[in-house]
Amino acid sequence: MNPLNEDVMWYIYKTYWGVHVMKELIQTQTFLWRKPSENLKNLCSKDPGCVQFRHNDLWEMLDDEFYILLDDCLCGECENCKVYGWPCANMATYGFKNEDLAGLWGFHV
Repeated sequence: MNPLNEDVMWYIYKTYWGVHVMKELIQTQTFLWRKPSENLKNLCSKDPGCVQFRHNDLWEMLDDEFYILLDDCLCGECENCKVYGWPCANMATYGFKNEDLAGLWGFHV
């Protein structure tokens, strides 16, 4: 039997995880799409189902300041993505921080 209720345990875990574990991960790990290999780009760009709008965690990699601006891209409602293919230049530059990914998937949302 746990002496603390579940809400208190969750809060302690969340605080510890956010302060220690996530800080360590952010400092030591790089996001895979910052410099993707050609093999990764080929594997993912030929599968139109690899990005499921409204059912992905891509928003987690965005800086808070860009999240609101790029929300339409992540939901498949961006007009630039519809015309030029996903991700649009804005999403590639400010979201992925890699201009080479613009239109990589090529499908139009």
